[in-house]
Amino acid sequence: EYHAAEAAGFPDRNNTSPNVSAVVQSAPFNVSNALIVGCHFCGKVGQLSRCGGCKVAHYCSQDHQTVDRAAHKAFCNKVKKERTRLEAQEVTLRAHPGDSDTPPNAFAKGGEGYGRFWGYKGTRPYMKARYLFIDALLLINTKPAVEAALEHALDMLHLNHSDNQGMRTIIPALYLRLGRDQDCYNFLHWWFVKDHLDSCESDEDVMNTEVEYIWGDARFPVTEADAFQPVVGFLKEFFFTLPQLVSLTLVKVRMLIDMRNFYR
Repeated sequence: EYHAAEAAGFPDRNNTSPNVSAVVQSAPFNVSNALIVGCHFCGKVGQLSRCGGCKVAHYCSQDHQTVDRAAHKAFCNKVKKERTRLEAQEVTLRAHPGDSDTPPNAFAKGGEGYGRFWGYKGTRPYMKARYLFIDALLLINTKPAVEAALEHALDMLHLNHSDNQGMRTIIPALYLRLGRDQDCYNFLHWWFVKDHLDSCESDEDVMNTEVEYIWGDARFPVTEADAFQPVVGFLKEFFFTLPQLVSLTLVKVRMLIDMRNFYR
């Protein structure tokens, strides 16, 4: 299971790669600043070429890609390996005619398997492969890598509403890592409290309100949730995990910092 502080992109203090540290230290601290948005070696933005292996790292020149190859190779190969595994599992699953362990047309929205992937033994190898692909993507500290990981995590939640693999603990941190604080809070609000907090006028009302996640609902209906709402509703929720608590705390801390800067 991911820890939110790690997935949210705090710089690895054990990483001594000069190109990563130079990019991170060149800007004021922010969890999203750890991401490389330009050349994977020097951080330069502009016209870039994509790595043909991992497809989520970019370079400003062939020389920089060559110099960075030794540091990037292991992570790049890991992404390629897991992508190949995932693609093979998807081909197999899409071609399966269906039986007691595998739903037919598994990816068809409205089909008997869509939204219930983990409930079938035949779809679990695919879901495991997709999880491992997300894991591999997050080894590469670039914005495209995190965006791709987020897209896969959200889609996995659509495929399996009961979320047996814990995408709910990863998604908020990935939103934060991309600097999408409001989306992070929207997701947390939707997952745990939905519309319950909106009808509460005090902390006492929140504590007396029953909060229940509707397991069959993965439509992400909440937009622009009020991040100034009290946190007590989240803290009383049984399914609220430590990674999500960290994500919620980071949202609140960043709001506090923004407010202090605004009133200076």
